[in-house]
Amino acid sequence: MRKAGWLTLLSAFVLALACGDGGNGEDGGGGGGGSNQQLRCMPSEAIVVAPEFETGGLIHRVMLDDEYVFVGGFSEIFAAPRSGGPATRVYSSEKEGRIEFFPAYWPYDGKLLVGVDDEIRVYPRLGGEVEETISLPFPFSTNLDGRADAFIDRDGKTLFAKNDPLVPDGMTPSVTYFSFDLETRNSRTILGNSDIGSRSTLVKGDDYLYTSHVPDKDVGSISAGELYRIPVAGGAPEKLPLELEMAQLNVIGADEAHLYLFGMELPLDAGERPAGLYRLPIEGGTPEKLVVTHAVERNMLVFQDRGDHHVVWASEAAYRIEKGSGEVKTIVRSNCIRGMAADEGAVFLALEPEEGRATIVRVSYE
Repeated sequence: MRKAGWLTLLSAFVLALACGDGGNGEDGGGGGGGSNQQLRCMPSEAIVVAPEFETGGLIHRVMLDDEYVFVGGFSEIFAAPRSGGPATRVYSSEKEGRIEFFPAYWPYDGKLLVGVDDEIRVYPRLGGEVEETISLPFPFSTNLDGRADAFIDRDGKTLFAKNDPLVPDGMTPSVTYFSFDLETRNSRTILGNSDIGSRSTLVKGDDYLYTSHVPDKDVGSISAGELYRIPVAGGAPEKLPLELEMAQLNVIGADEAHLYLFGMELPLDAGERPAGLYRLPIEGGTPEKLVVTHAVERNMLVFQDRGDHHVVWASEAAYRIEKGSGEVKTIVRSNCIRGMAADEGAVFLALEPEEGRATIVRVSYE
């Protein structure tokens, strides 16, 4: 993980709180919502999977395998049976002799993979001693908001990641994109020594990685973002046409026909042009606003492809988005969602009713 002093981390966290969600979304591309006080923490339709348990705070990531729900915290990982039961701590970086902020992890083939710098450590699914250490060609980045610049592809075996080191203001970043096959242990450098996509989210479509890019990286500036795709087989990044100026632009997902974006239109006007979720033809063009969300931190955006539809979590709500029509339906709302994972007909949510305490719930949807 990137090394950062406690003061830097605290400052980033305070900034995240100060810039948090400004309201609620509504179905479709139109309306806005009410205030946070109008939402409940525990949704009425939720079924408790794991009763309230203590955490180190800063819950940030939920993942599933066939039997368990996993929840990541500041330096720990918890797991609870999907069928219901208490959550237990299955990983603590402090017990490993170091504090890793927001450890990246993946349930994989009945094991728990934990990423640390340029290594992936293989643990028993419910914790224990390291069974194997896998060396990566580059360290992947973990951001101060808890987002890891790495994910396992839908094939279930290929890790896509980027090395995006922090650099002082005014210096050009050097970003390296790479892939790693967890079965063969073969790696590929997809793109090296590029400034494209620094500090931005990364997703994969069929044959490309997609990311946003902000040419003007001055601290405090609000400028229009650009969209790029990077061939997975290697090659130069390609800029996509974007017929709308958008700030805070992030690519959150992709399917065969569209990219899914979060952003806010320029010039900024929260009343007339509130931030929201958009979709864009895969080759670029004019974005279509799907739902108003208002301001959302990047670590509170999750996109999951469920075949004929997508499930998207954006701060205080989870939505079902139909692939063809783009119709949006709200699955659930809560003012204390800190993570989401979707499965067939249900979403699993990590709720944080108070700092340092969490519970896991399941909400069914059609």
